Formats: sequence, C-alpha cells, structure tokens
Amino acid sequence: MFGKWMGKAAASLLVVVIALLFGARLLAFLAIIVLNARTGNLAPITGLVLLTFGIVIIDSRIEYDSRLAAILTVGAWFVSVYSAVAIGFTVLVYGSIASVFSAGLFLASCMVLRNPVHHKRKINSFLNQMRTSLQHVSKPDVGLDGASAGVWQVFLVPHTYYQMLLTLLEERPLLPICLVRFEETDAIVVNCTKDVDWPSRIRSLATDYGINQLIELSEELSQYVGSFSYFESLSGMEPRDFRIATKPRIVSRILDNPPVRTTVLPSTTGPKVLVCENEALGMDLDFLPSGTEEAVVFEKDASIITQSVKADGKTTE
Repeated sequence: MFGKWMGKAAASLLVVVIALLFGARLLAFLAIIVLNARTGNLAPITGLVLLTFGIVIIDSRIEYDSRLAAILTVGAWFVSVYSAVAIGFTVLVYGSIASVFSAGLFLASCMVLRNPVHHKRKINSFLNQMRTSLQHVSKPDVGLDGASAGVWQVFLVPHTYYQMLLTLLEERPLLPICLVRFEETDAIVVNCTKDVDWPSRIRSLATDYGINQLIELSEELSQYVGSFSYFESLSGMEPRDFRIATKPRIVSRILDNPPVRTTVLPSTTGPKVLVCENEALGMDLDFLPSGTEEAVVFEKDASIITQSVKADGKTTE
C-alpha cells in the first residue's frame, strides 16, 4: 500500500517538474494547435486527440501494481486534460458553453475508453433505476425500490436436491439462472425477461431432472432475494470482496461443501463459483475482471467473465 502510494506520488511529482520545465513550450504548442484549428488546419489537434486516446488505451492495459502503470496513469490524465484545454480553446469562438461542453465531452470519452465495461454497466444501472422509478410512478402500490425490481423469480429447493441442481447447471449452461446456497435451503434465481416465460420453463425442466419440491416465492420476495447482494453492499460487503473460482479442481472442492451465500453461475466452460473471499481464504481464486464486479455480483451475469484478473495483477484468458 505504502509503496503504491509512493509510486503515484513520484509520478505526480515528475509530471509537475516536467510542467514547470517545459511549461512555456507546452503553452506555445497549445497556441499553435488552437490557431491552426481555427484557420482550418485540423491535423495538429487531430494528432493530439489520437495520441491521447492511444495513451489512455495503453494505460488501461498495463498491469495494476507496477511503477510504469502509476507513471503512465498520471501521464494519461495530464495529456487528457491538456487535450481537453486545447479543444475548449478551439471551440471558444462558438461561446463559453460550447467550449466547456466540448472539453467535458472529451474528458468523458477518455474515461469511457479507460474502462468501457465499467461505464457501460454504470449507464445500464442508471437506465434500470430510471425504468424502476417510472414503474413506481405508474404503479404506486408497489413497495419495493430495490436494485433490480421486476427482474428476478426465485425458487427455494431443499438441500437434498443439491446434486441434481448442479447437474442441471452443468448440462444447461445457457439457462438464465444461478444457484445460491443459504442456511436451510438452496435458491434457484431466475433472471427473467419479458419475451420468455422462464419461470414456467425452469419449473418444467426441474421436474424432468427429478426436482419435485420447488417453492415459488412471490414477486416481491423474489426481488428481495435476487437483490440480496445489493442490500449486503449497503452494510459493507462490497462487490470487490467477492472472488470467482474458475479452475475445475477449486470449483469441485468448494461445491463439495459450499459456504453460505455461495453462488454457482452456469457457463459453457463449466460452472463458476462466486464466493466471498473470507469464506475461502487461501484458495486459488481469481479477482473479478476490473469494472465487472457489480454486474457479476448484483446482476449474477456470468457471460462477461471471459477473463480473470489474477492476484498478481496479470490477465489470463
């Protein structure tokens, strides 16, 4: 922690020194870019924008815990701000509002480029919240304002059917379901869509697998159970506290005696197990891919787990 902070401090100091030593040249270069753009020569500012995007993309691909990453991150932000200022001054002839808007839009583009998955999830989450709010306005009798109202349908299943449930997940990896272990029961959490009646299909399919004791929860209870991870995050258990088990040997070991709140996610490459780090200390677990933590933990979406970020900061397919 201290070493990482020192690396960032050194990188910041380096940028400040460079700015002081070459400040006049940077300002002169900025003036040249702006004047050329205003006279119709867009090559300099286009080159600056492409260079900025390139540095930002490279920065997002560098290993997390390296000194180069700290220096490159600070450099990426410096170049991003420098480019935003250049764009702002270029557009200033159209008014201050257009200038500020253009600079802000460019900085937002840099942020999205640096972590596209994370910001895509943020936007989707915002749209879901807006959709939920509109539903509450049109249906004031609905009392739930959880993170995913109208999405989940939950079936409770006795522990005696646990192995059958695992077989179902292994043989039907494309089903929009996951399995969650609780103290006295297991829960099948179905991610519903408007176009397909998945609860009825899951109920019929479970019967084919010999799972005859399904307790279907009401819509409101299903939302609470499906959003349980979201409510846990409000009490301090953040998505970053969870780890994913992908190696068959580790998955099998956890599934032999799963801790409470273990979530089994189906996948075409074999089941993935989502577990709180404190419940599986010392096991060879993977970090969730950066920017996908909320999507995996809250939305129980295993389709985005195409890579795992190892504890040493390296990325493996």
